[in-house]
Amino acid sequence: MEVAAENVTGPLLIVAAPPVVVPRLVNLTPASGKRGKRLFVALEGQNTHFDATTTVAFSGAGITVNHVTVNSPTSLVATIAIAREAALGFSDVVVTTSGQSAALFDGFNVVAGTTQDLVVDFGVFGIWERSQRTHTWTLFDRSSARILVTGDIDGNGIDDVIGDFGPDVGIWVRLNNTKWVSLVPAPLTANHLATGDLDGDGKAEVIVDLAGFGVWVLNGNSWSRLQTQNAANIVVGDLDGNGKAEVVIDSPGSPIRVWVNNASWQTLRASNSRSMVIGDFDGNGVGELVLDLAGSGISKYQLGGSLSVIAPVNAVRLSAGDLDGDGKSELVADFGLFGIWTLTNGSTWNRLSPIGSQNILTTDLDNDGKADVVIDFGRFGLWEYANNTDWIPLNVLSPGAIAAGHLEEP
Repeated sequence: MEVAAENVTGPLLIVAAPPVVVPRLVNLTPASGKRGKRLFVALEGQNTHFDATTTVAFSGAGITVNHVTVNSPTSLVATIAIAREAALGFSDVVVTTSGQSAALFDGFNVVAGTTQDLVVDFGVFGIWERSQRTHTWTLFDRSSARILVTGDIDGNGIDDVIGDFGPDVGIWVRLNNTKWVSLVPAPLTANHLATGDLDGDGKAEVIVDLAGFGVWVLNGNSWSRLQTQNAANIVVGDLDGNGKAEVVIDSPGSPIRVWVNNASWQTLRASNSRSMVIGDFDGNGVGELVLDLAGSGISKYQLGGSLSVIAPVNAVRLSAGDLDGDGKSELVADFGLFGIWTLTNGSTWNRLSPIGSQNILTTDLDNDGKADVVIDFGRFGLWEYANNTDWIPLNVLSPGAIAAGHLEEP
């Protein structure tokens, strides 16, 4: 059988292959973190399809991803814990969704952790700093402050100290432990001061409950009023794990409200609290609010959920921190005549001290991954319960205001 061949001439049609769309990570904030710390890391993708199945992984040893919040197909926030012994240096970051991976090589840097220094007001003796590096006291300022808080308001890694010095002096901030700058002029004073990163930009905002003028927020150089009514109590912390701190405000005669994501109010409940604190009590990277409610005892609340009772009795004051280094906050509750107790894993109560306190501050002073408890015992002086094991006397005097922050260069 013969087959005839025919030459055909005409235009040549070339079909090009479709362009390859490669998912990738284009931004990560912050790009570094310190040993022993928890961070909210915001990741931005390109050609990605983040959803509820998305996972995030870091190649470096000692970095654990506790929670992932997807905001859009190209945006998410990962809550990470950096172990105290985590490997220093750069890690690759890989985000995987349904088999599709996007990576940022050497995208995250683990750096050495930092300690926390105490700032304590001793009344007529002035404000003193106790360096965690040297364990020595140094005069911070000869004036006396009614309220002291700390926060890194300029984002440079050194905490700034904010103090209310009363109607004759006003409210001031000590920037980078070098110079005082006026925030609010006299005779205005604060009922409460707090700090927190409300917009997720790595810089702390200052929340001021300004007597007679409501609650205000300082973001950089800009003031905005959060509410017209003054507060009985204010706490700040991230209640939804997206890297933006919420502000919980309890105002006399008004419902307890939560300022969510720096954008909208959520009403919690009508009755008022005696004390409030925020901690990650289940270790999932999302903060829970614990409230002491008059006549109802102590309850816990998670954003969008309901109240659950922790203890049927009331406490004088509350604090929280991860005392045993297991990634879960312990509740520290002062029950007055019944002493100070800690609640571990939401189930086990242990007595920390048989006597009550004048003030309690919980923070990881030595950066060992375990929160230390600083307690003002009044006439018994100022003490530290260190590393969940040892009592250390800090000063024979009973202070007024107490705060802690990283005030010295490494």
